[in-house]
Amino acid sequence: MSPSPTLTVGMQWRHRLRRAVARSPDMCSERNIMTDNSKKRLVETLVADLDDETRGLTPLLASLPEAEWDTATPAEGWCVRDQVTHLAFFDDAVLLSLRDPAAFTERRAEQFALGAEFPDMVAEQHRHLSGPECLAWFVRAREAVLAQYRAADPALRLP
Repeated sequence: MSPSPTLTVGMQWRHRLRRAVARSPDMCSERNIMTDNSKKRLVETLVADLDDETRGLTPLLASLPEAEWDTATPAEGWCVRDQVTHLAFFDDAVLLSLRDPAAFTERRAEQFALGAEFPDMVAEQHRHLSGPECLAWFVRAREAVLAQYRAADPALRLP
């Protein structure tokens, strides 16, 4: 059984974090406590990494003919369209957590109440979107997330 798309995204972020720390081993003090400056550098590194990945992905998605948006992916039962709308949906969730933590916390509780099938529900709800519509949503959401992270205080604790 392959990991859920949500678990896969979490694993990708842990991988990004490990790469960022590996690139800047001086980020942590002797006691493994991050300073404000090291937090800022870590966030900057993660944002740059996410931006680089997005710049590589966006042209590939833009070149897809409509039929290829329905190509199966390694996430069982999901196609390219599902993966991209998943990314856009959760980028929007990240934005909400940065802009309105109380609203994010309320929405998260509602979504968690839907159970483990929630990511599949998100995919199903957005399968009507065309490839260009999925890409436009993803690009808008990703650009907003990158801008918001760049502007956010690195010490900010998200809900």
